[in-house]
Amino acid sequence: MADKSFGVKELNLLNASGTPTITSPNTLNLNATTVAISTNTTVGNNITVTGNITANGNIVGDNSTNISGISSVTATTYYGSGANLTGISAGISTASSNIQATWDVVNNGASAYRFTGPGQDGAEDNPDVYLVRGQRYRFSVNASGHPFQLRVSNGGSAYTDGVTNNGATSGNVEINVQHDAPAQLYYQCTNHGSMVGNIYITGQHLANGANNRVLTATSAYGINAESNMTFDGDDLTISHSGLAVNVFESTDNHSRLRIQTGSSSFAQLEFADQDDADAGEIRYDHANDRMTFHVGNNDEKFRITSTGDANIIDGNLVVASGHGIDFSATSHASGKSSELLDDYEEGSWTPTGSWTTIVARYTKIGRMVFAGFSLRANASSGNVTIGGFPFTSDSNHAASGGIAWGLCEFNSSGGWLNGSIGDGETTATIRKNSASVLTFGSGQNNLNQNAFIRGTFIYHTA
Repeated sequence: MADKSFGVKELNLLNASGTPTITSPNTLNLNATTVAISTNTTVGNNITVTGNITANGNIVGDNSTNISGISSVTATTYYGSGANLTGISAGISTASSNIQATWDVVNNGASAYRFTGPGQDGAEDNPDVYLVRGQRYRFSVNASGHPFQLRVSNGGSAYTDGVTNNGATSGNVEINVQHDAPAQLYYQCTNHGSMVGNIYITGQHLANGANNRVLTATSAYGINAESNMTFDGDDLTISHSGLAVNVFESTDNHSRLRIQTGSSSFAQLEFADQDDADAGEIRYDHANDRMTFHVGNNDEKFRITSTGDANIIDGNLVVASGHGIDFSATSHASGKSSELLDDYEEGSWTPTGSWTTIVARYTKIGRMVFAGFSLRANASSGNVTIGGFPFTSDSNHAASGGIAWGLCEFNSSGGWLNGSIGDGETTATIRKNSASVLTFGSGQNNLNQNAFIRGTFIYHTA
């Protein structure tokens, strides 16, 4: 049958049961200005479009349908995560005006601002806000009567570097955080000082980075890794080429350095030099509740026990001139003038006069002098005196002292001898019981040639 053409204005399939089908052995062309399909359309194979597809509603896939080969898609809104989108050649815009984060800012009465946006849910009054250097941020303000201003300090002047529309009550306040921005700014209502909060600026530069170095701030936006201060997780080391001064300071309370160990261990403060890593130390022995001091080859020299006793393990107690041991904590007589034991000394001395010295030694405790002697007379005439005492006596009669005899070969039929050192003198005179001065010589009541005299003079110094 030959091909025939005919014109049809409208084709209606009436009272059709099942699924009416239009079948063509070849391509079925619909050539019209617009083909309008008012109901759902199911396509069992591919649709090839050489023009545009205009959708007044949504294009919805069934999770297995692919749309491919489209050179351009323009839409007001895209739905879905976009996780499986591929082949997109255009990147995210990097325009200098891009905003990295936006917060909606409202007032909570006249006492606080509240923020809704990254890190803020709008429930907190005057929250801390964190910004990063080199980023741009927007505060979308809706706070009638409460000008929102970025400031250099609480109650301070406005911060203007990189800020637009600062102090707005409605609209956008934006900040392009400069690389040299300070470490902290503030937001504050210019009408109500209590509506204030912190803005912390991060993104510091790290200089001199290396393993285990402790970080310190070098400026408002710089961080320095200190080569002289390291911490490896166990040990903190501070080194210095010159005079090292480490200060523990409190302006309103006590300063404290605590070394804490186990209940049976040593707590040690060690001292070292370049040649000796353990030259000395101060050690607290927790097991025995005592503190010890070690010097030299780290040998213990001094110890304080838990009962308060101070023990010198090796060495002497050296007291500076003019100082001593103070006994003022003890009771004293009403006439006391001093309770300071400030001197101890012992040694030999050289008696002067007509004597051959066998031995002469002294001991001085505070102001009290004990000057012992053993002498042989080597004169046959003259007064018996002993000079050259090691210390001058005090200038008062009570301090002149006297003699305790050990032996005196005095040629006498009876009586006794005494002796005294004059005030402010170093010479003693020996007298008989008649108070006359004893003389060298032979016969009765004289000290004979080669006679022995032994004793100890006891007196006060000045």
